[in-house]
Amino acid sequence: MEWIYLSPHLDDVVYSCGGLIWERVQLGDRVSVWTIFSGDPDHLPLSTFAQSLHTRWGIDGDRLTSRRYEDVRACNKLGVTAQHMRHPEAVYRVESQDRAHLYPTEASVFGVVSKGDEDLIRMLKNEIAGALPRDATVVVPLALGNHVDHVILHQVSAQLINPLRFYADFPYVLKELDALDTALKRNLHFKHYPLSDEAIANWIAAIREYKSQFSTFWSSEDELHEDVNILINKWSGMRLWQQIRT
Repeated sequence: MEWIYLSPHLDDVVYSCGGLIWERVQLGDRVSVWTIFSGDPDHLPLSTFAQSLHTRWGIDGDRLTSRRYEDVRACNKLGVTAQHMRHPEAVYRVESQDRAHLYPTEASVFGVVSKGDEDLIRMLKNEIAGALPRDATVVVPLALGNHVDHVILHQVSAQLINPLRFYADFPYVLKELDALDTALKRNLHFKHYPLSDEAIANWIAAIREYKSQFSTFWSSEDELHEDVNILINKWSGMRLWQQIRT
């Protein structure tokens, strides 16, 4: 069986599904991770917010080469290939006419999808649909946390003809664990996947490869382990959701 995981950014799939991916590879499945918004900024200067992110991430200049290397190393830990598409993430995108930044603040990144992204959404639908093998199962984000790039990818994926599964965006899902089942009663049901200790260890090792991103989500290694354990203990493993056909 072939699984293609679609990741908004250079970490989301490994954060959310790393243990499950490792398990599927051990079972002999073909698995790959496609990151959609992994291109370098195509417009300079960067916004003040984007510059502050580069400072936090330790990026010198405007190229994301080091972040893509992190993703390749993380995927290698799980035994899968990483594919990177050329589209820049939200903090780098600008209006087509006046070149104003579409998402110049953290609040805007977790706000409403800009009308300035309408052409991008149409492009992504055609590009992703044209590249996917017809028989591949595609695993996409639920868009928990409401990051605009997650929301866009969720919306685009709904138009694909491939079989779809949905993953809970980690660590955003931790804020919605108790309410998640109720929130997802929109013709979705989940399948449970147990995880071995080895799968969990490899998942955590892969997460640690994203050194530039670590401080955004965790203050220590212990906190990372705690968050992973919260999720695994709540679900006794991992879950993917599937649309119920009516």
